[in-house]
Amino acid sequence: MDATARNASIDALRVVGILAVVFAHVYTQPVAHQWVYPWHVPLFFALTGYFFRPGRRFRAHLRSRMLTLVVPYAGWLLVVGALAMAIPNPVGRLRFADLGGALEGGNNGHEPFGAFWFIGALFIAALLYVPVGRLPAWPQAVVALGALAAGTFSGAWLAALPLSIGQGLYCLFFVIAGRGIAALQRRVRHPALTGPILLGCAVILTGVLPVTPPDLKNGILGTPVVMPLLSVLFVAALILTASSIRLPRWAVPAVLAVAGTATVVVLSHSLVIWELKQYSAQPKWMLLAAVLVPLAAALLLTRFKRILPTSGRSDTS
Repeated sequence: MDATARNASIDALRVVGILAVVFAHVYTQPVAHQWVYPWHVPLFFALTGYFFRPGRRFRAHLRSRMLTLVVPYAGWLLVVGALAMAIPNPVGRLRFADLGGALEGGNNGHEPFGAFWFIGALFIAALLYVPVGRLPAWPQAVVALGALAAGTFSGAWLAALPLSIGQGLYCLFFVIAGRGIAALQRRVRHPALTGPILLGCAVILTGVLPVTPPDLKNGILGTPVVMPLLSVLFVAALILTASSIRLPRWAVPAVLAVAGTATVVVLSHSLVIWELKQYSAQPKWMLLAAVLVPLAAALLLTRFKRILPTSGRSDTS
C-alpha cells in the first residue's frame, strides 16, 4: 500500500476518533465510559508519536504546533466565549467571569470549553516528545513508565495545573506508545489480520476485566497499569486495522477534508452541546448538531485560512 493511501486511511481513523469524542460528550452514561474512553483520546496522542519525524529541529516542531494548536486554541477561545455570551437560552448567557477557567486551562475549563484541555495537553506532550523522540527505544520506555507513574499517583494534582501542563506530562505515555506502534507495524506482515484480532482481544478484555475506565482530563488513568495497557492495545489495533485498508480514490479528498477539521470540531462542539442542553434537546439531535455545525463551520473557514488557521491535523508532525 502506498503512503498516500495509508495516510488517508489513518485520516479516516482520525475522523472516527472525532466522532467518538463528540459521542462521549453527548452520551455520558457508564457504557460510553467503558467502551469509548479507553481509546478515543489516547488515539490522538498516539498518532502524534506515530507520525513523529525525529529529524526536524525543535524550532520547526514548535512553529508547527503553534500554528496547528495554539493559534486555533486562542482564536476559538474568543469565538466560543463570544458566542456563548451572545446567544440567549433558557438558563442564561455565559458571563465574562466564566472565561476564567478556560483561560487557566487544565481541567478548570467547563462547558462550553470542556474540550480545550485536550488541545493544550496535546501541545505540551508533542513538545515534550521532541527531545524524547531522539532517544533509543529503551530510554523512551523508561520515560513512558515515568509519565505513567506520574499520572497514576499524582494525576488529579497534575490535571489541575494551568495550561494543561500536567495533562500533557502524563499523556506523553501515549505519545511514546504511538511511536512504538509505528515501529511494531513495520514488523507485522499481515496487519489486515493482526489488527482485527487485537481489536477483538481488546473488546473481550474490556468486557470481562473489572477495570475502571480512564478520564484523562481529570487525571484518572483508570485501573493502574491494566487500563493504560488496554488503551494502547485498542489504539494499536485500530491503527493496524486502518493502515491495512485502501480507501477508494474518490473517497480520499473527502476524508482528508473532514479530517482537516479536527481541531475546529474538538474546540467548538461543546458549545453546540451546551446550548442545546439548555433546551433539553434529545441526545440524537445534540449529537447530529454537534458534529454537523462545527464541521460546516470548519469547511467554510478553510477558505479563509489566512484569517483563522483551521488545520485539524494536530496529531501529526
